[in-house]
Amino acid sequence: MKPPRFRYVRPTTLDEALDLRADEDIESVILAGGQSLIPMMNFRLARPELVIDIGGIKELRAISRTTDALVVGAGTRQADALIAPEVASGAPLFIQALRHVGHVAIRNRGTVGGSIAHADPAAELPVALLALDGSVVAQDRSGRRTVRATELFETAFTTSLRSTEILVEVHAPVEPRAQVSFVEISRRHGDFALVSAAVSTTVDDGRFSSVRIALGGVAHVPVRCEAAEQLALEGGPTADHIREVARAAAAGIDPSDDFHATAAYRRQVTAVLVERAITDTCGVLTEVA
Repeated sequence: MKPPRFRYVRPTTLDEALDLRADEDIESVILAGGQSLIPMMNFRLARPELVIDIGGIKELRAISRTTDALVVGAGTRQADALIAPEVASGAPLFIQALRHVGHVAIRNRGTVGGSIAHADPAAELPVALLALDGSVVAQDRSGRRTVRATELFETAFTTSLRSTEILVEVHAPVEPRAQVSFVEISRRHGDFALVSAAVSTTVDDGRFSSVRIALGGVAHVPVRCEAAEQLALEGGPTADHIREVARAAAAGIDPSDDFHATAAYRRQVTAVLVERAITDTCGVLTEVA
């Protein structure tokens, strides 16, 4: 398969890329790792007039951490983020999620921002960003704006980013006391997840004081389990309460049947994975089915 005819440009600065993106009369797309975009073009699912390759823009590959936030440049290769000490200390949930992304060759090409902007509902990084209550920074010629993860994903492969914007940074709050876990079920290691669960918890005086649960693979977008999170705050990290919270998370989703798995299977797996992930964050001894 070959893609339709298109124009290819590889700018070396963000300003150049923004100038190219600013022309709304031309349908343009951003090429980062290209592992999703190129197959879509080959199958004629994407027909851009202009492909803007941001791989040569060094300023999009910076990683920094302050006391309060981790900032990862959108063009950072996943393999580089996986070994970055700033990511390990600032948002260890990203590290756990990245270990599930494809294989080494995939992570060597794929970018952090590219995976999030692609918005595959089964991808790991969007789920982790949601569980971290993170955000992205989008930029165009009119300036920058911050988009929370809860407002970014609109439907499968669709975000709230504007056609003139480029995702330039990924932000995650630094929460030193939070414990995190990322777990998933896939047919083979490296495959997209049938179901994934990302969890962040904080315990004070024997009770949950903060709980965030995000799921992937169970809807058209990654989802937060808000009802289950509220239920978790009513108790502490006991095996029985964790199991109750996990069942609430599974009850709160409405997955569809597809050729990968049935809806009933995804609900069952959701309960297992959420229980396992919360247990991981608390160190509770419990039998997980």
